[in-house]
Amino acid sequence: MSFLRTTAMLLCLGFFAASAHAYTTVSFSRPWALATKPGQKNGAAYMELEASEAAVVTKLESPQAKAVEVHSMTEDKGVMKMRKLDRLDLPARTSVKLQPGGLHLMLIGLKKPMKAGDTVVVKMTIVGADKKETTMQVDVSVRETAPAN
Repeated sequence: MSFLRTTAMLLCLGFFAASAHAYTTVSFSRPWALATKPGQKNGAAYMELEASEAAVVTKLESPQAKAVEVHSMTEDKGVMKMRKLDRLDLPARTSVKLQPGGLHLMLIGLKKPMKAGDTVVVKMTIVGADKKETTMQVDVSVRETAPAN
């Protein structure tokens, strides 16, 4: 193979290798939400997320709610406190669990009650370590009870 052809091939391989890492991938597992009670205007969604590279969830939305926020739950002197977080950090190759009593998504101002068997669509805007913004959709299954681990 000629020097020119070998150099061109190596440049192409380098370009494709760099392109392969251009986007951070985020995987979602076991997304679920509890059915809401009559008159309940807010709900919560849970799941496990894992990013291939460090990333941040910067925006959340759902056509079924006025707002979606990340909240944390902490206990302070026997009292549970919930706090809104402006972002959700996803460390590289580390599982981030959104679960009852901890981090979770709050679905605020539900447009209709969530019933078992329904699916709630949550759109997440994620910014990777490369500063590129990606929007991903998660289909959250509404259940009557929490799933067994």
